[in-house]
Amino acid sequence: MNSFREVSGYYRMKLRAQLARIIFGIHFLIGTFWVGLFFVPPTLWASKVSFHFFFTWGVVMHQMIWGAFLMRFTKRYELVCILTTLEQIAKGEKLDEARKYRHMVIKKFFEKFGWGIPQRGATVLALFALLLVTFQYLFLS
Repeated sequence: MNSFREVSGYYRMKLRAQLARIIFGIHFLIGTFWVGLFFVPPTLWASKVSFHFFFTWGVVMHQMIWGAFLMRFTKRYELVCILTTLEQIAKGEKLDEARKYRHMVIKKFFEKFGWGIPQRGATVLALFALLLVTFQYLFLS
C-alpha cells in the first residue's frame, strides 16, 4: 500500500505539471496575440499601432529587467520572460539552471508550425519586431 506521502507527492507533481501547462498556454496566447497584431490593419483598429508599440516595449523591457535580475542566478544575461520563470518553478526546476531559459515563446510559436529557430534567432527576431513597431509608431501613425 502506498503511503500518504507518496500519494500526496504524486498529486503535487501532477498539479505542478498542470500549472506549468496553464502558464505555458497563457504565455502562448500572449505571444500569438502579439504576433497577430502585425497582421491587423490600422484601418480596422485606429489605435493599433500605438497599442502594439507600447505593448512590445513593455514586453521587451520586462524581459530585459527580468533577465538582469536572473543574472545573479544564471551567471549570464539573456532576455527572459517572467512567465518562463514561473513555468520553470512550477515544473520544480531551479532558478540557476540557465539552459532552462533558452526557450522563448516566439521560438515555441515557430516550432508549432514546424519551423526550427535557434535561441539567438528568436532574440534577434524579438529585437527586430521592437524596431519594426517603433518604426511604425514614429513614421506611420
